[in-house]
Amino acid sequence: MKPIKLTLQAFGSYGEKTSIDFTRPSQSLFLVTGDTGAGKTTIFDALVYTLYGENSSNTNKKTGNDLQSQFVGREVEPFVELTFSEMNGGNEEIYTVHRIPAHFRKRQRGKGGDIPVNESISLTMPDGTDFNGKNNEINNKLQEIIGLTKEQFMQVGMIAQGEFMELLRTDSATKKEIFRKLFNTDIFQRITDNLKERNKAAQAEMDKLLLRCKVKAEDIQLPEDLSADHPLAELTKAIRKAEKPNIAAIEKLLEELTPLCEELRQQEKELNTENDALSAQREKSIAAYTAGKILADAYAELDKISLQEKELLDQQPQQEKDAQLAQAIMNAYQIKASHDIYTGKEKLLQTTIVQMEQETSRLPQLKTAEEDARKKNQGAQETQKQELTAYSALQTKISAAKEKFAAIAAAEKASTAAKAKTAAAQAKNTTAQKDLNDFKAEVNLWHKRFQELSTAEAKAQEWSAKQEKLQAWQQQKTDLAALEQKLSRAKETAANAQKSFQQAEAKYQQEQKSYEHAHHIFLNAQAGLLAADLKPDTPCPVCGSTTHPHPYVLSADEQPLERGELETWQKKVGLLNTQRNNASQSASEALATCRNLEEQYQTNKGKFINSLQEAKISADTSLPDIAAELNKWQAIIQQKLQKYTLEANEANALKGKLATSETRLKELETAALEADQAHRKLETEWQALNSQLETLKGQQTYESLATAEAELQAGQKRLQQAQAAAKETEIAVSLAQKAQQAAETIIKDCQSKLPQQTHEKETAFAEYQKTRSAKKLTEAQWQSLVAEYTAQDGEAKQQGYQKYKAVYQGILGQKEAQLKNINDQKRPDLTALATAQDTLNKQWQELDAKRKRVQQMRQRNEETAQILQELLSSRNSKIATAARIEGLYNRLSGKMKGSRMDIETFVQRHYLQQILLAANYRFAEMSAGQFELRLMPVEDAGQGKNRGLDLRVYSTVTGQERDIKTLSGGESFMAALSLALGLADQIQANTAAINLDIMFIDEGFGSLDDHSRNQAIKVLKRLSGGDKLIGIISHVTELKQEIDNQLIVRKNEKGSHVTWQIS
Repeated sequence: MKPIKLTLQAFGSYGEKTSIDFTRPSQSLFLVTGDTGAGKTTIFDALVYTLYGENSSNTNKKTGNDLQSQFVGREVEPFVELTFSEMNGGNEEIYTVHRIPAHFRKRQRGKGGDIPVNESISLTMPDGTDFNGKNNEINNKLQEIIGLTKEQFMQVGMIAQGEFMELLRTDSATKKEIFRKLFNTDIFQRITDNLKERNKAAQAEMDKLLLRCKVKAEDIQLPEDLSADHPLAELTKAIRKAEKPNIAAIEKLLEELTPLCEELRQQEKELNTENDALSAQREKSIAAYTAGKILADAYAELDKISLQEKELLDQQPQQEKDAQLAQAIMNAYQIKASHDIYTGKEKLLQTTIVQMEQETSRLPQLKTAEEDARKKNQGAQETQKQELTAYSALQTKISAAKEKFAAIAAAEKASTAAKAKTAAAQAKNTTAQKDLNDFKAEVNLWHKRFQELSTAEAKAQEWSAKQEKLQAWQQQKTDLAALEQKLSRAKETAANAQKSFQQAEAKYQQEQKSYEHAHHIFLNAQAGLLAADLKPDTPCPVCGSTTHPHPYVLSADEQPLERGELETWQKKVGLLNTQRNNASQSASEALATCRNLEEQYQTNKGKFINSLQEAKISADTSLPDIAAELNKWQAIIQQKLQKYTLEANEANALKGKLATSETRLKELETAALEADQAHRKLETEWQALNSQLETLKGQQTYESLATAEAELQAGQKRLQQAQAAAKETEIAVSLAQKAQQAAETIIKDCQSKLPQQTHEKETAFAEYQKTRSAKKLTEAQWQSLVAEYTAQDGEAKQQGYQKYKAVYQGILGQKEAQLKNINDQKRPDLTALATAQDTLNKQWQELDAKRKRVQQMRQRNEETAQILQELLSSRNSKIATAARIEGLYNRLSGKMKGSRMDIETFVQRHYLQQILLAANYRFAEMSAGQFELRLMPVEDAGQGKNRGLDLRVYSTVTGQERDIKTLSGGESFMAALSLALGLADQIQANTAAINLDIMFIDEGFGSLDDHSRNQAIKVLKRLSGGDKLIGIISHVTELKQEIDNQLIVRKNEKGSHVTWQIS
């Protein structure tokens, strides 16, 4: 993949549309230069975002909204577009990616905040067509074309500021996470994780089996008489107390449990035999008690029956007397029934005679009444005829009057309607005239207000520009505050480093002074030894003198060290010297970082303060006070911008209204004219209807319709009264005729009934005499009984006697049955029988409970023994598999003592060795052959912890390896650059079809001396000797003299801008 053209708009610090043509450089190595914060790294951010939808940083990820530029308004749509080429089968294919990040768009209409817009992307294929798919599908297609994930692209295409320095120095665990993403070695981690889960599951299964054994062992029941020091009792107690019992204890418990179960089986057999014998005796005692209880119940029932028999015999005389009285009462009521029939017949005969006599005397009066009624009916009929003739004439007259009244009502209705229409037309005319006048006045006000708001839009734009400038100031203030915090931390780091150096220096000086003193004593001691052997006239082995006037004599407090101790001390002083030098270098680097940050801070602050002159903020104002002033400006700008925006909107609205006012004015004038004409026409029609109404009223004979209807109702009332009188007399004639006929009918009926009723009376009297004689009661006797008793009293006494006889007969039957049951047997002694039964039953219950306890204990222990045996067998079959899994997991995961390197690290060492081959080729060239990067030896990589990916540096000068962290800043940058280039080579080697012809290197050259920088540039020029584009992002001045092709990035109040400088 080789970029051809990159276009940015409203993206990051690039506000205006900016295009970068990567075909412009005449050489493959070019410099991206500009001030700090100008937007150099944003170019690579844009390239990565176009391809992958994310910015380049892995630590400071930004969303689409974060990438929207603050240097243009939100009406400008942000986008990035990249045109790149890709080789396919020797042919160059051109692709174009256009990506719009998620952003906020300014609302065009209505009120409210900005409108959020989602991310979108399009991909133009080499044939000019757009790839059809959703965002995720297009992203996947792009990764397929490029052949690299974002993480791989970042390692191959970008050597980011500080990231490879961190990779160089970080521990193996962090490197493993990075390499896992780059070389897809996570399969080995998944293998280890799978083994871990399998090992965990196997161990859990073993623990579960052991726990089940413990739980089962707790179910064992021991005899109460078992001694506490019995092995089985001790084992059971120990297992119950143990949180995780010993498997040997479980096995021993199972071994001891078998003889106990055998002993319980024998004991259970003996108890069963004894229980059977006692059960037979118990059943006999139960049968004897049951028979005695039945006989005793029979005797008790017989006693009860005898007592009831005696009570019934005592009641017999009274019961027989009540039975005789009951018969007399029933006879008396039979006689009364016969007597009631007789008296009823006699009363009926007397009623018929009286009725016949009354109707015979009333018949002449009824005939006279009928004649009078007939005469009245004739008069009423004549009156009815006259009233009917008069009413018909009145109806004709009233009908004509009603028609005239209807015509008057219709005329009045029409007049009223016309009047209402006239009034409505007049109101409409008035409204139309008022609307016309009001609109004219309103248009005049619009003209006046529009003139007042003529400058609002310009002022709104002016204050909007101020707001954008304020936002730029606030961003600068935020960046400056962040830089100030970074500077503060750097100062603290420098102070700590200086303090560490001072402590190392003091410790070294103290140890060096002590060592020199000890060394001096050692030399003196050697001199003392020589002096002891000196003899006069004998040459000194040191100076050769034959005279020895002052030979050295050791003092009492000088105790010299051995040579070996002195050499050890010398090594310690050397180590402290190295630590002092390292601390000195660290302090120097920290101070250099402070100076750089201080210089950057002062430069940025100066630019920021100068840019604030427009806001009338003095140069000596502190950052917190500047923030307060900017907040005040923010409030003022928001207030002004809101005011002028509202006024500009109002002016635009007035402009639209005035544009349509002429048309509206003509419409209102036409409406007013039409309303006036309509009113005049309706008023003329109303006056004509009023004239017609007056003519109709003059022709009417009745004062009102109500008067005419009242007269008609009076005539109708008279007719109805005549009709009612005629009807009433007709009814009176009919009633008189019916009364006469009814009297004659009654007389004839009575005359025909008298002979029969007389015969029935005599027959009933004879029957009464016959019944009284048969029942043998005088009239006084039966009437006395009826007066004292009711018929129900007789029936109740009769039923009571019958019930008494039935109960007595039942008692006699029960007595006979009980005597038969007893069958001449003696009354039993239940107390003795119950005592014998209770004694045997208690003995049986105690024996049976003991038998059941032994049986239950035997069954439970046998079941427990069987389950324990099964669990132990299952555990033995699984323990070998679990041991193999555990061993394999510990080996592959680096859990074994002395072998802490896991399999994934071991595989990644292969990749890292390949990386180091390519890296050392460049590192040796950059460092003039002084250094070589090496892996921690495999035999040391697993000692203590996993250090399989730890790097060390070999010095060809000293011939020794040392920690990578001991390299200086410049040496570390060269090592990191070499490592990054080697990593890029390895990634491309693993993806052979990948041709990534672009690389950016971000900063780091400032820490190199001239020679190292020249060597680094030489390596990069050789790397870019083919078609590979290499861009160095840096603000180091010396690079501008060494690299001819430069992409210059500048930043002003409108954002970042780029220009090519091609030499």
